[in-house]
Amino acid sequence: MRVAVLGPLELGEPDSRLAVGSPKQRATLALLIARAGTVVPVDELIGELWGERPPRSALANARMYVANLRRLLAAHDDAPQLRKAGGGYLLTLDDQAYDLRQFRDLARRGRALLDDGDAVEAGRLCRRAIDLWRGRPLADVPTGELLDAWVRGVEQEHLRVAHCRAEASLRSGRAERAVDLARELLVRDPLREPTYELLMRAHQAGGDVAAALAAYDTARRRLGSELGIEPGPALRELRQGVLDRGGAPAGGVVTTGPPPAPEPTPERAVPRQLPADIPAFAGRGPQLDRLDALLPRATGAARVPVTVVLTGPAGVGKTALAVHWAHRVADRFPDGQLYVDLRGFGPERTRIGPAEALRGLLDALGVPPHRLPRTLEAQVGLYRSLLAGRRVLLVLDNARDAEQVRPLLPGSAGALTVVTSRDRMYGLVTKEAAEPVPLALMSPIEGRELLTGRLGAARTRAAVAAVDEIVTSCVGLPLALAVVAARAAIEPDVPLPRLAADLRRTRRLDALAPDSSVDVRSTLSWSHHLLDEPATRLFSLLAVHPGPDVGLSTVASLAGLPVARARQVLADLVAVNLLAEHRPGRFQFHDLLREYAAERLDAGDPAERDAALRRLLEHYLHTAGGAERLLNPVRRPLDLPPSSPGVAVEAVDSAEAALAWFTRERAGLVAMVAEAHRAGLPERTWQLAWTLSTFFDTRGYWADWRRTQQLALAAARATGDPGRQADAHRCLARAGVRLERPDEAHEHYAQAQRIYQEMGELPGQAVVELNLSLLAEQQDQPRAALDHARRALELFRRAGDRPGEGRALNGVGWCHARLGEYAHTLRHCTDALAVLDAVGDRAGAAAAWDSLGYARRHLGDHDEAIACHQRSLVIYRELGHRYWEASVLTHLGEAYLDGGDEPAARAAWRAAHDILVAIGHGEAEQVRARLDRLPVGGAR
Repeated sequence: MRVAVLGPLELGEPDSRLAVGSPKQRATLALLIARAGTVVPVDELIGELWGERPPRSALANARMYVANLRRLLAAHDDAPQLRKAGGGYLLTLDDQAYDLRQFRDLARRGRALLDDGDAVEAGRLCRRAIDLWRGRPLADVPTGELLDAWVRGVEQEHLRVAHCRAEASLRSGRAERAVDLARELLVRDPLREPTYELLMRAHQAGGDVAAALAAYDTARRRLGSELGIEPGPALRELRQGVLDRGGAPAGGVVTTGPPPAPEPTPERAVPRQLPADIPAFAGRGPQLDRLDALLPRATGAARVPVTVVLTGPAGVGKTALAVHWAHRVADRFPDGQLYVDLRGFGPERTRIGPAEALRGLLDALGVPPHRLPRTLEAQVGLYRSLLAGRRVLLVLDNARDAEQVRPLLPGSAGALTVVTSRDRMYGLVTKEAAEPVPLALMSPIEGRELLTGRLGAARTRAAVAAVDEIVTSCVGLPLALAVVAARAAIEPDVPLPRLAADLRRTRRLDALAPDSSVDVRSTLSWSHHLLDEPATRLFSLLAVHPGPDVGLSTVASLAGLPVARARQVLADLVAVNLLAEHRPGRFQFHDLLREYAAERLDAGDPAERDAALRRLLEHYLHTAGGAERLLNPVRRPLDLPPSSPGVAVEAVDSAEAALAWFTRERAGLVAMVAEAHRAGLPERTWQLAWTLSTFFDTRGYWADWRRTQQLALAAARATGDPGRQADAHRCLARAGVRLERPDEAHEHYAQAQRIYQEMGELPGQAVVELNLSLLAEQQDQPRAALDHARRALELFRRAGDRPGEGRALNGVGWCHARLGEYAHTLRHCTDALAVLDAVGDRAGAAAAWDSLGYARRHLGDHDEAIACHQRSLVIYRELGHRYWEASVLTHLGEAYLDGGDEPAARAAWRAAHDILVAIGHGEAEQVRARLDRLPVGGAR
């Protein structure tokens, strides 16, 4: 039976496909296919289907999906076989019927034929492989973390086959076709140097020297603007060869061939970020017609950039209209749909500034953290360059003013931006020619339509007068109508006239009215009074949390409830529309509801609020502390007492899980540091900021790092703790280096060192010297780096700090290696290894083994170099350090290649590349370039 994953998931032939079932059942089958031939543990299947917070029914449901699939497959003799095995499930496939295996077989044969010199047949096989693709792998399957990584890896395989096909076209004399194929590759990955090399060689083979040189200029410009690097040696040598064989002399003009065609627009990802559409959307016909009328300006033949501003009071349905219309027209924007909630009218500490919004948009467009420009202006330029010529729909929701929006507007034709705001945005209308689309309160007809859509025509027809009274009481405000409809939906036995009477008796209030004519607070209080005591209490306490959304264990800690009970109470709030589960396991308020909850909180017991804040801080502090230790095991941990009763500490058991948790909670964590500072809790302010440093540094959130450490420094000064002041200065220095603020960095390093010296804190002084050594190495000052590392070593020894001494010894040895002084490297790193082994610092020992391997390779002792790198690799794998595992694999591949073992080098680099792709690290492309530069056909 045919099994197809290179596009939508399919079982059976196109004209007789099997119906696989529900989305989660399709995801179950997809994971089993992706892991075909190996056992998929039940807990991995559950994690893929439900993430980190599966429901209690997850195990039973997972077993049901597998049982359904087994019945489906058992009914067909030629179907894949699915059975239980070793605590999980095992799927076996017929390789000849599996399109991915067919693709890989054709790709392997094509590459081998190209290596053997048969370019024509190689190109034919590569094309057959590419023709098997019907779209993005598993295009119709809801993928989780495991399948996402698998899909990215398969897409990288497609890129490599496409490159092989283009190379085959060039070698078979079809230079013009090779040019076209190379350009298509650059559309998908605009920073691959081997593709520019291929494009230059194809232009040169076709006699178009000018185009070859223009391709080099394009590569140099893109690499410089996005990565801050110059083209590599191979690309530079190729350019010189083009010049030597017919290029233009200095100052001359090349006239050979036609003018080069413009290079393709970069395209990194196709984001699909729209929130879920609004069920039973009602009314807004004139506004929908107005939006539809503007659409051809962005998508027609004479395209121009279009900005639309939906304005109106809070709760009037601006977001609902924007999201609903965006879903209606999404297919007109095939290059993606982007969405940002700017939170312009929430608490000031939660608002999204242009820099943070841009970071999220660049993430969505596939820009890894290591490629992000340092300045806001450069980020705006990169963002607009990535969107140039792309048909993209952008929704900027809940904007405060024009200044928050302007840096986020695309600058090219084909993009349409929808802005929602309570502000009328006169500035955007005047300067950017934005099209205003105002929203007023719903008419009585629209209000009745909304209730009918939510409750059903039969129920509303049976109580027309009550429906009209409800619409009148809610004065046409969609938010109020939605709250009433939610209660009516969950209490289907309560007659609508009774609901109308209850609403009529509610005391009229206006504190949360969006304008002077609308009283929504009465509706909210009416719904609020229906809750039981636990739900009423939790609704108010949620206003303590300063972030944009909140997860289950955080809610449990906030309220001091068991997690299972917190889940039940949250369900009660969601059921009556007082809270929204906008993503699985993530809950958020509408702005008006947050304000209402805050008012209820202020009217309550201040001691309850303070206790909730302290539990919330403990939850974040203990969870972040544990996650931080997984990311940076050698860093000095915080000395925290056990968590208090009622605090739910989230279990984070791997570095990957730690990164995922920090990423999910980042906005809330940043806000919590500020909240602790505002509440006058300096101890908690400094501690929480300390736990965030490793994550912010490794993922490139340097502005957040700087902001939180400024608060940490203020907190340390408030407590009079000089050591913590020095630590904050040191973190601010490192953030300053990342943000290209060298003067600021040197000032903070000087302050940290001064305080450490006044305290007589030798380990602190030593750490600063090691940091300065790394900084000097990055600035290509190896001799200065060595001087700092030597001072660090001396200070660690004077302090009797054996772990620090071991790491400093390795630092000195590495600096000698960078200077080409490999005998010194061997001596210092061997000494480092003895110290690090003695103190049990396994990560430090792994780094020393890697340094020794590097030196051995440069001394020509390839076997010993390989052995050293392998020792390092074993340790990093045991510790679960994925990035350092990839780094050592890269060095190991170099040692294999120098020793003449090209297949082993290729295998090491492929493994490194796969890891870097999986963790989203920018060095993946550098490793990919090593693979692409391997000699053809084994020739050296």
